[in-house]
Amino acid sequence: MPARLQDHEWIVKHLTLLMREVGISFSILRPLRLRMPHLTIKEVGQLVEKDFDLIGKYGRQVRLQVSVATLNEGLARLIEPRIVSPTKRMEILAKAKLKGLRTGIIVAHVFPPTSQRSDVKADLEKIAHKLSEIKPDFIYGESLHIRGINIAYIENALGQKLDLNGFDKEAEQLFHESLSTVGLKGRWWREY
Repeated sequence: MPARLQDHEWIVKHLTLLMREVGISFSILRPLRLRMPHLTIKEVGQLVEKDFDLIGKYGRQVRLQVSVATLNEGLARLIEPRIVSPTKRMEILAKAKLKGLRTGIIVAHVFPPTSQRSDVKADLEKIAHKLSEIKPDFIYGESLHIRGINIAYIENALGQKLDLNGFDKEAEQLFHESLSTVGLKGRWWREY
């Protein structure tokens, strides 16, 4: 991923977390409206729902996006213990879409089979089926990358080592196959 995109996503993610922490609404976007060409709000909580109407005023300038690594609630609680459940994130996405907002999802971080979720393909197919009902404007996918500290956090939470050697290509194929079975397309962010 280009550095500028990573920086943009980092800023948006942390701005969203800060706003949630102190209870600020997305009304702070008002003065930015004329200065920002496009903004992606990566939502991690339900706070955003009260601002759907405000976000809608920005039309194509703003996209509401969520990330979902799995629909397995038990696994999700292990790998993202302080984050809104994947089911709730999908509900937020669906409500935003019904309100006419531009929406997106990042299916991430996809990682190899674990003792908590042995069938990655079935999990991706469930996600794809749910997305076929919501029809987000943008669908991205990404595996857990070898670089970075996330691997250590997830392995610690799962209590097992993950073998990521060559998994990115396999995950990319599963991602595209799962989406195509329900008539959707997405973009995979490659590790290789």
